[in-house]
Amino acid sequence: MPKTDAASGARDALRNCAAQIASAKTAVLTTDDPEGPHQLRVGLRRLRAALWLYATTIHGDAARSMAAEARWLAREVGHTRDLEMVAGLLAPRMKGPAGRGPLAGLTAAASVERARLRAVLQEARAEALLVALTDVTEGKFSADAVPLTPLAADRLNCQWRKLRRAARQLTRQGANERHKMRKRAKMLRYVLDLTDPLWPHDRTAKFHKRLARLQDGLGRLNDASVARRVLEQLVAAGALAADAQDVLATAVDRLDHDAGKDLADLPGLWRKLERTPRPWR
Repeated sequence: MPKTDAASGARDALRNCAAQIASAKTAVLTTDDPEGPHQLRVGLRRLRAALWLYATTIHGDAARSMAAEARWLAREVGHTRDLEMVAGLLAPRMKGPAGRGPLAGLTAAASVERARLRAVLQEARAEALLVALTDVTEGKFSADAVPLTPLAADRLNCQWRKLRRAARQLTRQGANERHKMRKRAKMLRYVLDLTDPLWPHDRTAKFHKRLARLQDGLGRLNDASVARRVLEQLVAAGALAADAQDVLATAVDRLDHDAGKDLADLPGLWRKLERTPRPWR
């Protein structure tokens, strides 16, 4: 049965976030699986969404403080995730003898970055976030019996308005504007995921499907932008030999070219989502 009061919903959501973050942290520390940093960043983003959704039910400044720390740690994880993601994206485009050296340089840089993240995760600041999160989930929430459904609907309407604003002049947007739209779409999806049992399944499933397609298109475009930024950072840091830079730059150009179809498809994907009934209304 879905929770009907905000305090119960908050406790369950924060416990789930804590479990995901702890599991992903262990994966980062003990394996080289790229899924570890990915799931850790997702868990931290879901935590921020839950803290925003349920802020009024959490006592004191705990929600604001944890959200700030989750944002900091997500940035730290993001450096690792971006580099590993780019290495994974470019690897299939760099087969053959010419690509081995550049790919090895990229993989070596990713290994250094993974070691840095492991050190960050074992520092007191990162440990304190999980401790604080556990304390909140086991502590007291607001004594007021705030109904969850109207609170969730209000929060979803807020995120929907933000996404619509971010989608203005979609055909004229640059990479930064599309990235902002992608972040808005992600936040809407996280909040919808957290409140999913409250809404009619058939309407939620249709909306989820169309929102996911929009996110996928925006994600592939963002991946191409991230790949170029990561390459520029590695070049500036002197982490790549000159011949490797040229090979990697060519691979990134191909990635940009392939993302062109996603750019052309975005307006249609957005129109379909905008016409889809919102499940919380």
